[in-house]
Amino acid sequence: MLLSLMKARLPFEELMEQIRRMAIDCTDSHPEYPKRPHTIKPEYKTSLFIVERATQGQPLISFLEKMRPRVRVEGFVPRTYGSKLARAKTIRYFLGPRGIIWLPATRLEQTNSRDNYTLYDHSQKFMEDVLVYPNGTGEDVVDTFSQSILFLQEFGLIKSGYDVEVPEY
Repeated sequence: MLLSLMKARLPFEELMEQIRRMAIDCTDSHPEYPKRPHTIKPEYKTSLFIVERATQGQPLISFLEKMRPRVRVEGFVPRTYGSKLARAKTIRYFLGPRGIIWLPATRLEQTNSRDNYTLYDHSQKFMEDVLVYPNGTGEDVVDTFSQSILFLQEFGLIKSGYDVEVPEY
């Protein structure tokens, strides 16, 4: 389930602060409007960060490994799965009619009174990027999604609808 989406190019120090906030509450994803402490929901504590092992990824992995409170971090090498386009094609069935990814089809209540974003708004932005890929500006969103799905699939944590046998009745 998509709980939040952040699309921003941040300087490294600001990125570290944003990650620290999202480790406490994964829905705290709007850089200009941080959540107030009393609005943070403990059930939204991030349990795992998957970081691409690339130029910016290594310092980020080091930062996360030293962070307190402690968070789990796993490095991921996406090039073993080919190009960004090849990775996107590999995971496309996770969003189809037999897919396992849930995106809200209607507006839900706001997740933060200071923030106008909802789960529905996040999913709409996500789908806008997915539907125009590779011709739009959402290449990083689609690549992040594909890397997450491939990581979870590699460790046997998820299967697509096409990997599961459907019983005949």
